[in-house]
Amino acid sequence: MGALLIGSEIDGAFTELHNGLQSATTEYARRKWACIVPEYGPWLCFAPLLDEIDPRLIYFRPPRRGHLVDDPDILAIMADFMAGDGRPAIAELPGEDTAWLPRPSDVAAVFRGAVDIIERSDAFTRRLYDQTVDYVVPLGGGRNRGFSTHLARGAVFRSLPEDNDAYDIAIDVIHEVGHQVLMTWQSIDPILTSDPAAPVYSEIRRVDRPAIQSFHAAVALAFMRRLERTHPGDPLMQAAGLRRGASYSGTLSGSLELALEVVRKACTFTEAGRQMIREMEAEV
Repeated sequence: MGALLIGSEIDGAFTELHNGLQSATTEYARRKWACIVPEYGPWLCFAPLLDEIDPRLIYFRPPRRGHLVDDPDILAIMADFMAGDGRPAIAELPGEDTAWLPRPSDVAAVFRGAVDIIERSDAFTRRLYDQTVDYVVPLGGGRNRGFSTHLARGAVFRSLPEDNDAYDIAIDVIHEVGHQVLMTWQSIDPILTSDPAAPVYSEIRRVDRPAIQSFHAAVALAFMRRLERTHPGDPLMQAAGLRRGASYSGTLSGSLELALEVVRKACTFTEAGRQMIREMEAEV
């Protein structure tokens, strides 16, 4: 049996669930919006909330899966939508809404290098990136930030600071892959049997957050640590891992260990949640 969340081989149940969720979302959007949708796209997740949506979002597909959206026109459409009807996707994020809106980036070449690094990783990491990331949407501002949302599964929203190299960006994008995988499981399993909204300290944000968000933070750290571990002989990857670890609690390994300790003490889990904890412990 493969892993549910993170390991040498992902369980076939994840692939079945992921594909089924996309198919169900696509079919729901077709009925709700009375439109012809040839295939799944992240913005279809808004169908339960909205009676209509800009058709340019419905039909947008990047030239290649998993790559950076660099068309300024579609980025402007995305930004307008998220500042208006699509605001629920960013409503609970900290700070000003404008910090979380799509904006063109001029570091596309560095991003391509980040994808190359991910593609040189182990088969597990490559497969999950290819499977879960439809495209990456650049955010504005020089600060390192990013998010994924149940309202646009498959879209990864990431800032791309100019002082980041390809390894930094690869680690940050893989962080979001962890969120994407966990969001898929959340469609059928609550992960926690304790209160998901109870305040729990997050090693990512260094503040109290709802328990399920602190669990998400641990998952993100596990995926970052996994990428670091798959490049043991690459000094540039190790340096990037140290930079990211220093921004949390010393190292990625140490930060993951602390994050798991906190959620183990504060939460109780479904069987799937317990299995995920065991899988993340193996990444420390």
